[in-house]
Amino acid sequence: MTRHRRRLLSDDCATMRALTTDERRRARARESPRNHTPRIRPSTTTTHERCVSSRASSRVVARRASRPSRLRTHAARAPAPRRRASPAGSRATVAAALGLASARSSTPGMARGDIPRARRGNIPAREGSVVCVGVCGCVLSHDWWITGIFQPRRFVFHGVLARDRHTAPRDRRAMDMEKGHAFAPPRQSNAWGIYGACAATVGAVAAIAAAAVAGGLPDGASDFSSVISELSAKVDAAAADLKIVYTDPAGNKPFLQRAYASVNGAIDAHYQDWAARIKPIGWHTARLAESGDASDGSGNVEFKYIGDEKDGKTDFGFGPLVPILTIGEHDENTGYVPVGVPDGIGIMRTDQETVRMIYQSESYGNLEAGRSWFQEVNMNGAKFTGSHVTYVDYRVPTTHAVYSSASSDKLSYGFADAVHLNGGMTNAASTVTAAGSVFDEVYNLAGEKVVARNGNEQISSGAHLGDTSKDGHYVTADKDNLAATAENAWTFHSFCSAHLEQARQWAGANAGDTYGVENDIWITNEEWTDLDANATAAHGFSGLSAHVIDLASRKMYAAGVFGLGGFEKIVEFNCGHEDFVCFSPSGYNGNFGGSDAKTAIVNAKKATGKVRKDGKDWVYPQNIVPARVYVGRKGYDATGTKCEAKCGFLERNGLAFGQVYGFAVDTATVTTNRDAWHKGNSRTASSATHTISGKWAPIDWKFNSSAITNVEDADLFHWQDKSVLPSSLDGYQFWTAAGPDKDGAKTEHNSPSPVGEHKFVQGSTAGYFGIYEVINMDADLTNAAAGAFPEYFDASYEMIEGETDIKTRINLCAVGSVCTQGKLAKSGKDATEMYDGGTNDDGSEKWKTTFEDIDGLEWIAAKNTGSGASSVNLHGGTYYYDDYFVIQEDAGNWYGDRMFISKMPAANAAATHNFVAMAGGKKNSRVLSKLAIPAGAFGSATGSEFSGVADASGAFRQTTLGGAARRIADLQVAIDDKSILIGLQQHSLSGGVVAAFGADRGGQVFMWDVDNVA
Repeated sequence: MTRHRRRLLSDDCATMRALTTDERRRARARESPRNHTPRIRPSTTTTHERCVSSRASSRVVARRASRPSRLRTHAARAPAPRRRASPAGSRATVAAALGLASARSSTPGMARGDIPRARRGNIPAREGSVVCVGVCGCVLSHDWWITGIFQPRRFVFHGVLARDRHTAPRDRRAMDMEKGHAFAPPRQSNAWGIYGACAATVGAVAAIAAAAVAGGLPDGASDFSSVISELSAKVDAAAADLKIVYTDPAGNKPFLQRAYASVNGAIDAHYQDWAARIKPIGWHTARLAESGDASDGSGNVEFKYIGDEKDGKTDFGFGPLVPILTIGEHDENTGYVPVGVPDGIGIMRTDQETVRMIYQSESYGNLEAGRSWFQEVNMNGAKFTGSHVTYVDYRVPTTHAVYSSASSDKLSYGFADAVHLNGGMTNAASTVTAAGSVFDEVYNLAGEKVVARNGNEQISSGAHLGDTSKDGHYVTADKDNLAATAENAWTFHSFCSAHLEQARQWAGANAGDTYGVENDIWITNEEWTDLDANATAAHGFSGLSAHVIDLASRKMYAAGVFGLGGFEKIVEFNCGHEDFVCFSPSGYNGNFGGSDAKTAIVNAKKATGKVRKDGKDWVYPQNIVPARVYVGRKGYDATGTKCEAKCGFLERNGLAFGQVYGFAVDTATVTTNRDAWHKGNSRTASSATHTISGKWAPIDWKFNSSAITNVEDADLFHWQDKSVLPSSLDGYQFWTAAGPDKDGAKTEHNSPSPVGEHKFVQGSTAGYFGIYEVINMDADLTNAAAGAFPEYFDASYEMIEGETDIKTRINLCAVGSVCTQGKLAKSGKDATEMYDGGTNDDGSEKWKTTFEDIDGLEWIAAKNTGSGASSVNLHGGTYYYDDYFVIQEDAGNWYGDRMFISKMPAANAAATHNFVAMAGGKKNSRVLSKLAIPAGAFGSATGSEFSGVADASGAFRQTTLGGAARRIADLQVAIDDKSILIGLQQHSLSGGVVAAFGADRGGQVFMWDVDNVA
């Protein structure tokens, strides 16, 4: 759309009224299609005619509000929306008075803010019609499809105009909603309702005043003028933020342009060339993952596997991996560019036709690697670089009934092999219906909406506290980077792993019983940063927190309740109690940069005057941390006061007030620290040594959002001190990697029991992992005093794999097959060993036969009705299953980091580990050949890894919506019928389209069809 067509209609109208008759005639002539080349199909409607039409529309809005509309559209025939009650005088009341709410989808139980395409619907615009959005930003349309998302609380309508690139929606089938609500056909966007809302805003002051009269004045408003002034400003801001997104032959995609300009400074002469190179999401079929090196096992490269956008060896012994997203692709409608490297992944069914994949990028802003494009948030100038969180919606290719029938092929990349048989699709691109960010509002630890950064100046209110001290002084190490400072962007520091927690995802034994958070949330976290030592010494640092995204409202909230030391991953596990939520946090506990900054933090701790109970000096807290549990109370604010109707998102979900516990052991019976205990330990010892008992002990700290502190007063140092337990349990100490005075191996990914036990599995960079349990948790929570928490919980730990030799327990290929998998570029070596550059005393290469740096780790349950299966009662039914673990290393393996799947071993038996695939390292043949997917994206020969796992099986098969239904559906799929999402981080891909559009570094998300594991 040309610039003059983007101006507010009210401004155009005022200009036209001020002109003489001859001047208006000349103005109309200048707008004639003969005199300019429009970016959308031409219309003969001029500004003058639009103004006349709009003034007429505004005069009849009041009359139409009192009687049913005569306008007939798809939306008009859809069921009436179910609206929530709104406080008198609220923005929602004003929006409803303006007729705005009719423009959003209101299917019961569905997210309101971010609606997948299948729910938005496609409405053919009438020939020559005018569709207005926001504050009368008008788009003239002929044969265009109009799709919309309306967010009434923000007075923003994001419109999408695009020629239809998908087949028409298929007939919808009945799908019951969670808790028995009938699945209704998605409401179609009401184009005429949007037009009426737009016309109403031409007389915005009068309409707002009328709404205020009807609903009463908002709290704190003294008169109507203040209401009018505030809401008029909101409307103006909405107009400024108006985004009309469309595709046309010139390829003008606003998000693509924004990404390019964000890293290149402007749309320059090279933009069109780069825009022509970038492919749609799902386009690439070549895989970065390999079943073995592209060589013959003797170090000789096989050139048939070498070349950009070519597969390497892909004879995966335990099922194929098929890419559904490659970094360096974009949404072909909007131009949205997903950022790498992909890490935490989740999947959910959003309606009858759509599954939504969510993943986040582990990107570091200006601190390391390639800076990602800026994401603008809050409509106030605030923007972020660093990590992003992205959704991609995929059309489900057929019905759940087909997927569930015994005679059908398994799902197989519901968009790959099965899709080939259901429409002849050749890649995932044609199944993609939408993509974008999952949030557009950001709130800090104090609950303030984040404002724009102002160079290195102090921001006393609204600072992103992951970059500052408690009082808003900027302390991140890029403060002296003049270019970075001039950009005025905050940084999300390394969103590592994450977890999708659907509302009430934990089914109880009785039909209808569910537990867990109250909203669908994405829980992510900042992992590490690099602080400026001088600024930290002068002002301190507030810490790195979790961030919780309300997927319905698209709002991201910093959540300090888990601690402020930065995290690898935080997952919800089942409390089994209506009034509580339970999470397992894991991660560094203070990876904040160089030694000088760390010294400044320790000095600040000593300056508090607090001393350790054992009389020893405080030491820097990084990696001095046990396995942890967070227990939160639903319905309480940060001060521990029951908030009831005043509860916000965090309070409602138990994320404002809670207690952190750590795993503590009796030092009289457990005499070694965690790393030492696992080293060489075996499950098969004649006297079982792989289980221990302990306590979940609280620390003397709770986060309070109304009293933000720096890290010396937060949770980080508490793990060096004695645990807070009754005097009868005085001998207990937190079980950390190397004791209270020394750091050790990092706690990496964790994952909850998929069937809802009070358990989670925890991994370590030392290469071991095991299961922690909270014993009698629901009973102890029931007995807790009102507004309080249990003194402690009984605990246990079961080691699944120690830091032990696994070489002879690795299956490189399926039993009974000709084994060709796992060969490395190093002659005579295979994936039963790994090499990270270490040397032996004699200078020879030190090859390791243990797991090394377990990073990705996910616990999966699969159907098994045979002997030895476990069982669980959920919603009145009994389910039999086996437990499996997907294991992903981040070891810096020169020849390619590995991924495995392992079945839970029997008691006193050792696990076997099935080699699934490898990701190329710096000595990998394809990396050394500078191969890239996408073509031309190679940057440098460096490491790669798998990171991120999510079981997608239930999301395809569930017959009711919701998290509990998805988890029960997961349980009914055998392991060799599973479809699992896998992330791969290709750090070597930092050039080409990846760099041009600010996507940082490369990678892929795969759908893995498991096979030959059972």
